[in-house]
Amino acid sequence: MINNTQSTPVITDMKVIPVAGYDSMLLNIGGAHGAYFTRNLVVLTDSAGHTGVGEAPGGEVIYRTLVDAIPRVKGEQIARMNRLVHDVHTGNQSSDFDAFGKGAWTFELRVNAVTALEAALLDLQGQFLGVPVAELLGPGKQRYEVTVLGYLFYIGDRTKTDLPYLPGGNRQARVVSPAPSGCNEQRRHCALG
Repeated sequence: MINNTQSTPVITDMKVIPVAGYDSMLLNIGGAHGAYFTRNLVVLTDSAGHTGVGEAPGGEVIYRTLVDAIPRVKGEQIARMNRLVHDVHTGNQSSDFDAFGKGAWTFELRVNAVTALEAALLDLQGQFLGVPVAELLGPGKQRYEVTVLGYLFYIGDRTKTDLPYLPGGNRQARVVSPAPSGCNEQRRHCALG
Protein backbone atom coordinates (compact mmCIF):
# COMPACT_ATOMS: atom_id res chain seq x y z
CA MET A 1 0.00 0.00 0.00
CA ILE A 2 1.33 3.42 -0.96
CA ASN A 3 1.07 6.13 1.67
CA ASN A 4 0.65 9.58 0.21
CA THR A 5 1.07 12.60 2.45
CA GLN A 6 -0.04 15.01 -0.25
CA SER A 7 -3.68 15.81 -0.77
CA THR A 8 -5.79 17.66 -3.27
CA PRO A 9 -7.71 20.81 -2.37
CA VAL A 10 -10.83 20.47 -0.27
CA ILE A 11 -14.22 21.84 -1.31
CA THR A 12 -14.97 24.74 1.03
CA ASP A 13 -18.25 25.96 -0.43
CA MET A 14 -21.03 24.85 -2.76
CA LYS A 15 -23.73 27.17 -4.03
CA VAL A 16 -26.74 26.21 -6.13
CA ILE A 17 -28.11 29.20 -8.01
CA PRO A 18 -31.39 28.96 -9.92
CA VAL A 19 -31.53 31.24 -12.95
CA ALA A 20 -34.65 32.05 -14.95
CA GLY A 21 -35.33 34.28 -17.88
CA TYR A 22 -37.43 35.25 -20.83
CA ASP A 23 -36.48 33.91 -24.23
CA SER A 24 -37.24 34.65 -27.87
CA MET A 25 -39.12 32.08 -29.94
CA LEU A 26 -36.17 29.79 -30.67
CA LEU A 27 -37.08 26.96 -33.00
CA ASN A 28 -35.76 23.43 -32.86
CA ILE A 29 -36.66 20.15 -34.52
CA GLY A 30 -39.55 19.62 -32.04
CA GLY A 31 -41.07 23.09 -32.40
CA ALA A 32 -40.50 26.24 -30.37
CA HIS A 33 -38.77 26.50 -27.03
CA GLY A 34 -40.91 27.91 -24.26
CA ALA A 35 -41.05 31.64 -23.65
CA TYR A 36 -39.03 31.10 -20.47
CA PHE A 37 -35.87 29.21 -19.63
CA THR A 38 -34.59 27.97 -16.28
CA ARG A 39 -31.18 26.65 -15.33
CA ASN A 40 -29.46 25.63 -12.10
CA LEU A 41 -25.84 26.69 -11.66
CA VAL A 42 -23.47 24.84 -9.33
CA VAL A 43 -20.54 26.89 -8.04
CA LEU A 44 -17.84 25.08 -6.04
CA THR A 45 -14.96 26.79 -4.25
CA ASP A 46 -11.92 24.89 -3.02
CA SER A 47 -9.21 25.50 -0.43
CA ALA A 48 -6.76 26.53 -3.19
CA GLY A 49 -9.05 29.45 -4.11
CA HIS A 50 -10.31 27.95 -7.37
CA THR A 51 -13.92 28.11 -8.50
CA GLY A 52 -15.56 25.31 -10.51
CA VAL A 53 -18.87 25.79 -12.32
CA GLY A 54 -21.44 23.33 -13.68
CA GLU A 55 -24.99 23.77 -14.91
CA ALA A 56 -28.15 21.75 -15.39
CA PRO A 57 -31.71 22.37 -16.56
CA GLY A 58 -33.98 24.21 -14.16
CA GLY A 59 -36.69 22.67 -12.04
CA GLU A 60 -37.36 21.75 -8.46
CA VAL A 61 -36.13 18.12 -8.50
CA ILE A 62 -32.73 19.13 -9.87
CA TYR A 63 -32.48 22.14 -7.56
CA ARG A 64 -33.42 20.13 -4.46
CA THR A 65 -31.06 17.26 -5.37
CA LEU A 66 -28.16 19.71 -5.63
CA VAL A 67 -29.03 21.58 -2.43
CA ASP A 68 -29.38 18.26 -0.57
CA ALA A 69 -25.89 17.29 -1.80
CA ILE A 70 -24.17 20.30 -0.19
CA PRO A 71 -23.42 18.59 3.15
CA ARG A 72 -22.00 15.55 1.30
CA VAL A 73 -19.76 17.68 -0.91
CA LYS A 74 -18.36 20.34 1.43
CA GLY A 75 -15.17 19.24 3.15
CA GLU A 76 -14.32 16.57 0.57
CA GLN A 77 -11.15 16.49 -1.52
CA ILE A 78 -11.65 17.21 -5.19
CA ALA A 79 -9.81 13.96 -5.94
CA ARG A 80 -12.82 12.10 -4.49
CA MET A 81 -14.97 13.19 -7.44
CA ASN A 82 -16.10 9.72 -8.51
CA ARG A 83 -17.25 8.77 -5.02
CA LEU A 84 -19.08 12.09 -4.54
CA VAL A 85 -20.84 11.80 -7.88
CA HIS A 86 -21.78 8.18 -7.15
CA ASP A 87 -23.14 9.06 -3.67
CA VAL A 88 -25.35 11.85 -5.01
CA HIS A 89 -26.48 9.72 -7.95
CA THR A 90 -27.53 6.75 -5.81
CA GLY A 91 -28.84 8.81 -2.89
CA ASN A 92 -32.54 8.58 -3.78
CA GLN A 93 -32.41 5.96 -6.50
CA SER A 94 -34.94 3.50 -5.02
CA SER A 95 -37.57 6.21 -4.52
CA ASP A 96 -36.84 7.50 -8.04
CA PHE A 97 -37.45 4.05 -9.53
CA ASP A 98 -40.70 3.74 -7.55
CA ALA A 99 -41.83 7.14 -8.81
CA PHE A 100 -40.80 6.26 -12.37
CA GLY A 101 -43.29 3.39 -12.34
CA LYS A 102 -45.97 5.99 -11.58
CA GLY A 103 -44.96 8.19 -14.52
CA ALA A 104 -42.44 10.48 -12.81
CA TRP A 105 -39.06 11.21 -14.39
CA THR A 106 -37.17 12.05 -11.20
CA PHE A 107 -34.36 9.58 -11.98
CA GLU A 108 -33.57 11.33 -15.27
CA LEU A 109 -33.75 14.72 -13.57
CA ARG A 110 -31.32 13.60 -10.86
CA VAL A 111 -28.89 12.46 -13.55
CA ASN A 112 -28.92 16.07 -14.80
CA ALA A 113 -28.19 17.28 -11.26
CA VAL A 114 -25.28 14.87 -10.91
CA THR A 115 -23.90 16.04 -14.25
CA ALA A 116 -23.82 19.66 -13.02
CA LEU A 117 -21.90 18.59 -9.90
CA GLU A 118 -19.51 16.45 -11.94
CA ALA A 119 -18.79 19.32 -14.36
CA ALA A 120 -17.95 21.66 -11.47
CA LEU A 121 -15.67 19.02 -9.90
CA LEU A 122 -13.91 18.41 -13.23
CA ASP A 123 -13.44 22.16 -13.55
CA LEU A 124 -11.70 22.21 -10.13
CA GLN A 125 -9.56 19.18 -10.96
CA GLY A 126 -8.45 20.70 -14.25
CA GLN A 127 -7.43 23.91 -12.50
CA PHE A 128 -5.55 21.98 -9.81
CA LEU A 129 -3.66 19.94 -12.44
CA GLY A 130 -3.17 22.89 -14.80
CA VAL A 131 -4.90 21.21 -17.76
CA PRO A 132 -8.13 21.80 -19.68
CA VAL A 133 -11.04 19.59 -18.61
CA ALA A 134 -10.87 17.81 -21.99
CA GLU A 135 -7.55 16.29 -20.87
CA LEU A 136 -9.33 14.60 -17.95
CA LEU A 137 -11.87 12.83 -20.18
CA GLY A 138 -11.22 9.71 -22.23
CA PRO A 139 -8.25 10.08 -24.58
CA GLY A 140 -8.10 13.88 -24.08
CA LYS A 141 -8.63 16.68 -26.55
CA GLN A 142 -9.65 15.30 -29.94
CA ARG A 143 -10.07 18.38 -32.15
CA TYR A 144 -9.59 22.12 -32.23
CA GLU A 145 -12.88 22.99 -33.85
CA VAL A 146 -16.24 21.30 -34.31
CA THR A 147 -18.85 21.82 -37.00
CA VAL A 148 -22.27 22.24 -35.39
CA LEU A 149 -25.82 22.45 -36.60
CA GLY A 150 -27.23 25.88 -35.74
CA TYR A 151 -30.95 25.24 -36.03
CA LEU A 152 -31.62 26.59 -32.53
CA PHE A 153 -30.85 30.05 -33.82
CA TYR A 154 -33.84 30.28 -36.13
CA ILE A 155 -36.35 32.64 -34.58
CA GLY A 156 -40.07 31.95 -35.00
CA ASP A 157 -42.82 34.53 -35.44
CA ARG A 158 -43.74 35.41 -31.87
CA THR A 159 -46.88 37.23 -33.01
CA LYS A 160 -48.50 33.87 -33.89
CA THR A 161 -48.93 33.03 -30.19
CA ASP A 162 -50.05 34.80 -27.06
CA LEU A 163 -46.98 33.59 -25.13
CA PRO A 164 -44.67 36.39 -23.91
CA TYR A 165 -41.70 35.71 -26.20
CA LEU A 166 -39.05 38.41 -26.53
CA PRO A 167 -38.45 39.85 -30.01
CA GLY A 168 -35.56 38.62 -32.15
CA GLY A 169 -32.69 36.68 -30.63
CA ASN A 170 -32.97 38.33 -27.24
CA ARG A 171 -32.62 36.58 -23.92
CA GLN A 172 -32.91 38.10 -20.47
CA ALA A 173 -31.88 36.24 -17.34
CA ARG A 174 -32.40 36.93 -13.70
CA VAL A 175 -30.89 35.04 -10.80
CA VAL A 176 -33.68 33.77 -8.58
CA SER A 177 -31.61 32.98 -5.52
CA PRO A 178 -31.99 32.20 -2.81
CA ALA A 179 -34.97 30.27 -4.09
CA PRO A 180 -38.18 31.07 -2.25
CA SER A 181 -39.46 28.36 0.07
CA GLY A 182 -41.47 25.84 -1.92
CA CYS A 183 -40.21 27.40 -5.14
CA ASN A 184 -41.23 25.60 -8.30
CA GLU A 185 -40.53 26.30 -11.94
CA GLN A 186 -43.78 28.20 -12.48
CA ARG A 187 -43.08 30.51 -9.53
CA ARG A 188 -39.60 31.15 -10.87
CA HIS A 189 -41.17 32.28 -14.15
CA CYS A 190 -43.60 34.53 -12.30
CA ALA A 191 -40.74 35.99 -10.25
CA LEU A 192 -39.38 37.61 -13.40
CA GLY A 193 -42.25 40.05 -13.82
